[in-house]
Amino acid sequence: MVRLKVVRLASGDRVLPVLYSDNYVSLMPGERRTLTTDVKRADARGERPRMVIEGFNLADRAVPRPVEKTGKNR
Repeated sequence: MVRLKVVRLASGDRVLPVLYSDNYVSLMPGERRTLTTDVKRADARGERPRMVIEGFNLADRAVPRPVEKTGKNR
C-alpha cells in the first residue's frame, strides 16, 4: 500500500485541504500509476509544497511538487 500526502517544504507541516485523484494505492513491483492533486496556493501559506510518498515496503520519499497554474486562485 502506497500513501501520498502534501506537506510544506520548509516546515514539513501537512497542507490541508488537498484533493487527490487517489491517495492510497496498491502497486506491484515495477507498476506505475499517475495521480493528480489539487492544492490551493493559499493553503501552502507561502511555502513550496512537496509530495511525500510512504509505503509499507518502501523507504519514505519526498519530491517537490510541480507547480501548475490551473486557475485564478491556485
